[in-house]
Amino acid sequence: MTKEEFQRLLDKYEDGSATEEEQKLIYRFYDQVQEDGEDWDWLGEKLRIRNEMLNAIRVRSIRSDKNRHISRRIMVLRVAAAIVLVSGLVFVFSKSEERSETISQMTSSTSWGQKRTITLSDGTVVRLNAGSILEYPEVFDADLRKVSLTGEAFFDVAEELNRPFTIHTASLQTTVLGTSFNLNAYQPSKTSVALLTGKVRVEATQGGDKEILLKPGQRAEYNGDGEILVDHFDERVIISWKDNIIYFNQADHMEVFDYLSRWYGVSFELSNQPSTPWSFSGTYENMSLELVLKSLQFSEDAVFTLDEDKVYVEFLKPEGNGH
Repeated sequence: MTKEEFQRLLDKYEDGSATEEEQKLIYRFYDQVQEDGEDWDWLGEKLRIRNEMLNAIRVRSIRSDKNRHISRRIMVLRVAAAIVLVSGLVFVFSKSEERSETISQMTSSTSWGQKRTITLSDGTVVRLNAGSILEYPEVFDADLRKVSLTGEAFFDVAEELNRPFTIHTASLQTTVLGTSFNLNAYQPSKTSVALLTGKVRVEATQGGDKEILLKPGQRAEYNGDGEILVDHFDERVIISWKDNIIYFNQADHMEVFDYLSRWYGVSFELSNQPSTPWSFSGTYENMSLELVLKSLQFSEDAVFTLDEDKVYVEFLKPEGNGH
């Protein structure tokens, strides 16, 4: 209802020509405001319109017969307040919609050798591993919380039963309400979700419609063919990174070098291949790359040479029979 339409309605109400439906409309507005118990403080610039209306009503009221119209003037003043309140609500809602259309999309990224912690607008905390990208809105909308991830991150999602939290990767879509889990999406053909607490629903983005509900301690891994395989996982292997701990459990040499590349931001250059397969286990907490390489050199038949951001590797052949 515009100001002019409201003015005409008030005029008709004052001179007694308002229809029964028009009177009911006025009463409905008035009753609604009384129930809401709203005041004027939050209306901001709408106060000017309210004052104009009240002044116009006062001028007409002076010309009226005081005894005959006293109760009607009180009602009209209240109706004026009700109409402006409704107008203010429309104004506020339209501004909210305007803001939602212009919500900024944010991107946080880490290079190799870097980690970052991000707190989203709902209170969800995301620990971003090296070489990762998280895309998210500055403010989530009212119905859904949605982000996109490339790389690896540990999510501690704020619980909101009526507003699911969804993470999109190249291979999987993971939906939660409130939980903590690790999502590794460095390789689309080997994306995995490892659940610590709560519940998550995992489904393939492409190539299949299978849906998996994970329980704590379970991991879902996409195999590249649309299938999602479920197994149990070792927390130390999967999430020790977020506590700045490197943990290897029977890892081959390429697993070790790939992990250290991301962790320290270096590349490995191999001059040959190991004579026997690696099955390396070890734990390193807040340790420099130089010390980690020395440890590897003691336990494996290899020589490591560090030159700025490159590590040269030469595997030694066993003494004696030459293989």
